[in-house]
Amino acid sequence: MANDETTPSLQMEEPIIYAVGDIHGYLSAFYDVIDRAHASHQRNYPDRPAWLVTMGDHIDRGPQSADLIDLLINGGGPLAWFEKKIHLRGNHEQMMLDALNDTDGDAFRYWSQNGAKETLASYEIEMPDRADADFDMADPLGEVRGDIPTEHVYWLNSLPLTFAHDPFLFVHAGIVPGVPLDEQADKDLMWIRKEFLASELDHGYRVVHGHTPEDDKPVFLPNRINVDTGIYTDEGMLTCAALDVAVGDELVFPFFQVTPGAPSWD
Repeated sequence: MANDETTPSLQMEEPIIYAVGDIHGYLSAFYDVIDRAHASHQRNYPDRPAWLVTMGDHIDRGPQSADLIDLLINGGGPLAWFEKKIHLRGNHEQMMLDALNDTDGDAFRYWSQNGAKETLASYEIEMPDRADADFDMADPLGEVRGDIPTEHVYWLNSLPLTFAHDPFLFVHAGIVPGVPLDEQADKDLMWIRKEFLASELDHGYRVVHGHTPEDDKPVFLPNRINVDTGIYTDEGMLTCAALDVAVGDELVFPFFQVTPGAPSWD
């Protein structure tokens, strides 16, 4: 945790890390929450560096996955004020990658049940229909695979599973309690729920995660922070938490929320 004896000069060098929960293709909500974070940063931390961490599951379910990936790859425009930008891999990015490499139809079928239609539509690609006579289970995406920009596929493959900056560890889903970070399985980092969420162990870091949607507000606990508030659900919102590394032992941090329609402020 942060040292209580941090000097003012060192504190000014420490970043405010803006952790954004699962975006799921809702680009307009992402713009809104970043605008609100920027206004707050200029008002409250004008001399502190700002870092951005997006928690994975950038794609699927929402309408603008392709445009969102374009923005994150470019990193300019509304994101230019961040000195560092880290985008994590979630289970939805992994499902898309698995489907792009599918040779028996299983990965495509699983992705198709979890938001693939909306993501493909954002590339102006019609969802392949398994009822079509020319559908090939050995190559379910067929020629439409080439309509997804190579740059986007490369970006998906490049996404890290974790990012650590003391006292925080950022990961999409969570970790297996009691297992060293370098021994964690990739699948757990993207998919774990119950074992991690129920744990009260000190993980060595305060783990910042998404993956499991909360009803309305982010959850701040001594050992973890959940910033996923289910943007794709009926009453869901997109959450961005402003984490101050210099006071990393604080229990609750400021956060900002917007809905897909009418933005709100917290």
